[in-house]
Amino acid sequence: MLKIGIITMALFSFLQAGWFSNLFDNTPKSPITKYIDLSKKGSRIEFTTRIPKEYISAYKGRPYYIWLEFIYDNKLVKNGIWDSAIASKIAGYGYYPRNGQRICDKEFAIRDLTEHGVKVDDNYDCFGIVVTLHVVIYKINKDKTKTKVTDKTYKTKGTVGGWLNHMQRVVNRYHLSPGKYKIIVTNMEAIKEMKGRKADIRFGKSGTK
Repeated sequence: MLKIGIITMALFSFLQAGWFSNLFDNTPKSPITKYIDLSKKGSRIEFTTRIPKEYISAYKGRPYYIWLEFIYDNKLVKNGIWDSAIASKIAGYGYYPRNGQRICDKEFAIRDLTEHGVKVDDNYDCFGIVVTLHVVIYKINKDKTKTKVTDKTYKTKGTVGGWLNHMQRVVNRYHLSPGKYKIIVTNMEAIKEMKGRKADIRFGKSGTK
């Protein structure tokens, strides 16, 4: 009888913590990636996601990010021009802070682009092309109503590096409590250089606090 009582109490605790409902909740968790057309003003993506309760202390407090990813093929496109270099010109290069300001190694950026077939002059902005994105995040309450978490426009530029087939740019980071969220991202300006090129919005948790 004692063992049954302990098991019952443990199960009740799981139910109270939302463990049972989370087990059967098919709302997607991060990471989530959605294609967005940056060549069209007003192009937007939206999705619903679930932020689970974090039980591992090392992961608690880590923010969730929205990244903009510029996709490329790691191959030559024509006359010695690499597709990755075209993406780099648009996305810009990595940066590091100095006195609270972001700076970019312009000399390296110009040399790297030139070596990979893309010609730029001294007027090139090594932070790349500014992409203006409007982000709205709602938390979905248990009664299905929504509470707005953020409603903000970001003028994004630069990158935090590139992996495999994309250059990644931070839009912003968010500390989100467990629950369901609806996220809407809208492209506010048409980027002619992105016509025929792919870009993604990626939502996911940071690897560090």
